[in-house]
Amino acid sequence: MKKIALCFLTYGNLSHPKIWKRFENEKFNIYIHNKNEFTGHFDKYCLKNRIETKWASISLVKATLNLFREAYQDEENEYFILLSDTCIPLYKEDEIYNKILEIDNNIISSYSARDNGYSYFPNWNHKQCNQRFNSLNDKNFFNKNNFKKQHQWLLLKRETTKFFIDNDFTHIYGNRFIMTDEHYFINIMVKFNISFTNKCLTFVNRQQGSDFKKYRKFPKTYSKLTNEMVKNVLKYDTLFMRKVASECNLPSYFDSFY
Repeated sequence: MKKIALCFLTYGNLSHPKIWKRFENEKFNIYIHNKNEFTGHFDKYCLKNRIETKWASISLVKATLNLFREAYQDEENEYFILLSDTCIPLYKEDEIYNKILEIDNNIISSYSARDNGYSYFPNWNHKQCNQRFNSLNDKNFFNKNNFKKQHQWLLLKRETTKFFIDNDFTHIYGNRFIMTDEHYFINIMVKFNISFTNKCLTFVNRQQGSDFKKYRKFPKTYSKLTNEMVKNVLKYDTLFMRKVASECNLPSYFDSFY
């Protein structure tokens, strides 16, 4: 059976571990690269080989590759999904499994500078693109006119995962490049003509501020969630949503998930 590897890049425990328990079945495998130690039901999935991560740095790409490398060891894993600790599924496990098998391709959201104003990256424009490109360690590796930005929460198929495991491109970006996880995979896939479905896998609200001041204002961290809000999120045709805080009581839409 083709399995889906759920690869969580986290600070600690999952914000809503209960809802993920249904994914502990023959169709899914779970892997966690955690920054901080935690105890609980899901600590058994934590990687032993972890690296220190820092926000906006290339260490996040290296940690992602660590996750994929670990998950790749299971020969049944065919799809590799990158998620965060604050992600929750928007559909039951069988629905998500069937939707992914139906697409059967790498899934990554890709944006060019000409897409200025797109809801996920409202400030992405030629100026920012040029600034990011000019901070590359090797500016000859990519075409500046085709340099892209991505939604970092993606899905890779097994063959593509192997390509990234076997070929390390982190030196192309270097340590000065900011937000490498928003550029690493997509630009390499475009350069080497690796097929992908241009689709957002995980909803992130970059238009509204967080409910509580203790969280970074943007993107929105949900401390309150209603059925109506979930209904609006479902319009974006994603499989997961992100930035759902642990104190957030999930509405009745999710009752059947448990």
